[in-house]
Amino acid sequence: MGIFDFFKKKPIEAMEKVRLNDIDKYISGKKNENQKKEKQFYESIKASLNELTNELYEKNKILKNVNLDEKKADPRAKFIIRENLSSYIERVDKLIEELKNIESDNLPDLITDLDSLFIDFDQKSKMNFEKATFLIGKEIGAVKDAINNYIRNLKKNIEENKSIIDNSRILARIENKLGELDENVKIIDEINKNINDNNLKIKTTEGSITNTELETEKLKSSENYRKEISLEAEINVRNEELEKEAYKLKDMIDFKKLANLYHYDSKKMTTINEYKLNFINIFKKDKLLSLIPLLDEANMADSYISQKTNEIMKKEKEIERVKKEFNKSESNNIDDMNKTLLNLKTDLDYIKKENIKEEKRKDKANNTRNEILAQLKEEFTMINVELKI
Repeated sequence: MGIFDFFKKKPIEAMEKVRLNDIDKYISGKKNENQKKEKQFYESIKASLNELTNELYEKNKILKNVNLDEKKADPRAKFIIRENLSSYIERVDKLIEELKNIESDNLPDLITDLDSLFIDFDQKSKMNFEKATFLIGKEIGAVKDAINNYIRNLKKNIEENKSIIDNSRILARIENKLGELDENVKIIDEINKNINDNNLKIKTTEGSITNTELETEKLKSSENYRKEISLEAEINVRNEELEKEAYKLKDMIDFKKLANLYHYDSKKMTTINEYKLNFINIFKKDKLLSLIPLLDEANMADSYISQKTNEIMKKEKEIERVKKEFNKSESNNIDDMNKTLLNLKTDLDYIKKENIKEEKRKDKANNTRNEILAQLKEEFTMINVELKI
């Protein structure tokens, strides 16, 4: 049976009340008070332990001087007893050495280590004791009685001072929980700061979006922008008209006849096919210059083709004139603002998502805080204290 097996339930006492804000001061005072008591009890155990080792040394010395030759017993029995006595003496010497060199620097560890040493000694020496006691019961019994008396008195003292040991362990657990609570508070403070920073960014970004939208609408209602839109529309109309005229010019040319005439000449056929398949684009680059010699050679050129070509070229020059008046500065500014708006809205969406993550972290941290507080309240009840949250 170990030392701790003798602990009993502590009697119920009136509970003291402590507020959460006062917890650090309270624990500090309680710890100092308990440490003084613990130190006194620790020193008393060490003193009694020193007495025990001295007593065991003297009693084991007597065992070492026992003369088994004077005992009446069968030689074989004496041999077995001598072997077990020798083993028992060695174990007592080892116990004395271990008790002297015990390094526990606090009361709970000291009691735990003592408990472990005595249990280990009892288990390993039990058989030696039982076999040796047959002839030398008085001398070897004195050693066992010294150990048992010490353990009995130690258990009694521990029982009487149980609150010191319990409080020491409970206060250590409370301090650990308070450390966890401090870390939790830091996490929540960090999360709150992140949320506040994000809220400020959201407000600033929303303001920038509003200002950019207002500025965009202002530009769209400006005289310069309306002029740009009007000129752009005019250019589009003129380009459509130009394209229609170009197709009319294309219809005036008999590409099938040209192909029949020049099918043997690959270079001429290349020019004919380019115009036939992509007339408008080729005309814009070439102005019919590479096709007119073929038309003349085939006697297919006429005044209508020449007139239509000139009309188209005049229209192109007119479009170029209008384009020179066309300045897209306001339109470009609006395009830039739309890109800025897109970026701002993307940033805003990202910040809001980050805030949602932080809110979830905060909920988790608050749940952890509540768990720690519940555990703290439970620990405080162990020292008859009601923690007021």
